[in-house]
Amino acid sequence: MKILKNIIYHLFLSLRGLFFSIFNIIAGLFGLCILGFLAIYLFSGRETFSLKGFGISLFVFLFIYFVKHFYDKIIFWAKPDDIDLTLFK
Repeated sequence: MKILKNIIYHLFLSLRGLFFSIFNIIAGLFGLCILGFLAIYLFSGRETFSLKGFGISLFVFLFIYFVKHFYDKIIFWAKPDDIDLTLFK
């Protein structure tokens, strides 16, 4: 188990920057989609289209948020005992 945790720790930590860069861009685009669909709902008569788009965009945005959250939780779970990890500073 210690070897598996060590592999997971180093793999996830090495890909963390790339992962967060890509997911921050995707989350930003879906955040703009949420605002766009909300504006269409408020200022247009196309309610079903805008509410479905709003719901899907919100779901994907929240999914990305939780994946990013649990990505760090996995890194903290797998870190070796002799390493002081400060990801949030």
